[in-house]
Amino acid sequence: GMPQFPELTAEQPLFFDLGRRASTTVGVSVDEPALYVLESTGLLSMSGILRTQTRPRLDLGVSNGAGRNFRIEQYLREGDYQLTAATQGKSKGHFGVRLAQPTLHDGGELTPGLDARIDLPAGDGVVYRLRVDTPGTYDIDVAREGDTPRCRLETADGWPLRAPGIPASFS
Repeated sequence: GMPQFPELTAEQPLFFDLGRRASTTVGVSVDEPALYVLESTGLLSMSGILRTQTRPRLDLGVSNGAGRNFRIEQYLREGDYQLTAATQGKSKGHFGVRLAQPTLHDGGELTPGLDARIDLPAGDGVVYRLRVDTPGTYDIDVAREGDTPRCRLETADGWPLRAPGIPASFS
């Protein structure tokens, strides 16, 4: 099994003090497959690396969240993960790490040729159902201000059809 680290849960954020360019690792246990957010809190410039036993870098965030905190949004299956948080540059001191599940809104069914629009609070997501009546090539393009959001495309029973976390613009 994995080495024992302090356990991060949605109910219990963890807090640390670190010097410059130092890191700490926590364990993250996921009971149900879902979209999760892992992020640091505080005033420091931070990076976060999420890994599994077989994938040394499942995801990475560097000063990409609120302030200069890291933010990792990732669809996680049930299992055990490790999150390593590190101070960046001259940052040192007190910070927290937390695990949360963003709110996912039901966007309903997507139909070829019709645009769907939804206003989402920051950090929330949307789930659309795609119904395919005719075999063929379909284009999916999600537009928003700024960068293209990431997505997960899966079958009705939850099996990914593309690598999770790809940009939401593909055929």
